[in-house]
Order: sequence, then structure tokens, then C-alpha cells
Amino acid sequence: MPNPMQHVYTDTQYLHASIFPITDDEIIAKSEFDRVLNNRNSQILIKLPFVVVGETVNNIHRDNDLSETDKADIIRNLLNIMGNDKVDMCPPTVNCFELAKRLVTEDNRLDDTDSLIVAHALCDIYSSLLLMRDKKVLASAKIDEINKELYESGKRHRILHIRPNF
Repeated sequence: MPNPMQHVYTDTQYLHASIFPITDDEIIAKSEFDRVLNNRNSQILIKLPFVVVGETVNNIHRDNDLSETDKADIIRNLLNIMGNDKVDMCPPTVNCFELAKRLVTEDNRLDDTDSLIVAHALCDIYSSLLLMRDKKVLASAKIDEINKELYESGKRHRILHIRPNF
């Protein structure tokens, strides 16, 4: 019997939109991240791959348009999210790296970072959703094929849904 726990993974854009000053392009991403974070279902846990957190921290320090006060506020927002008991930061496993390598080899339209994020979610047997807006990922037949393969071989409890909304 499958575990009722559902892990929801997010792309960097969703975490970024939740902690940075919001732009029109990021309103949807922030709204979707907040919907998952504020969901009352105790069986839903947000999983943030290390690469997502790393990209976000890098973006904070590289943004020359932000004042030091703004950067401190953004870091505080990040720490508040990370301190939420519905959020878990997770390191990649060897299987994640192997699957990411397979993804970029078999679908050369995918970039390394997105492939690692997708692989992270696919390697987690309890993941149910990956929030992502990247059109190359959403349209990848190779990701769909591997997702189905992992499910049919019993390495996943359910098919992973990859879409931009919760």
C-alpha cells in the first residue's frame, strides 16, 4: 500500500518568487508556492533540492540592484520558509546524479540544473508533483518515458506530475 505522504518539489523560480520582491512575471509562481506551503493537508511536504536553494542564494548575492538591507530581508524570508515544518531541504543522491546525466544525454534540450531538479523528484518514491514552468521540461517526452518506466518497475509509488500549478 502506498504511503499517503506526498512530496511536492519546486523549481528555483517558485522559491525565488516567494522571497524576492515580486514582479508581474513571478506572481503566479509565488501564488502556487504559497498554495502548497499554506495547504492544510499534513501529508504534503515541500521538498527543496539543494540546487534550488543554492541557485536562490547565488541569485541574492549576484543581484546588484538590491541594497544590503533588501538582501538581508530576502535572506530572512528564505530562513522563515526553511524554518517551516512543511519544508524540507534535500541533498541529491547518487541515483539523482545518474538520472540527471541520463536525462541530459537522452534529451539534449534539457539543461543540467533542470535535469538535476527533475531527477531529484523522480528519484523520490513519495514525490507527487514538481512545480515547474520550463517549457522544455514540460514538453519532454524523455522525462515522461522515464517517469512511466520508474512507476511500472515499482521504483515510484505514483506517476510524478510536472506542471506549473498546484
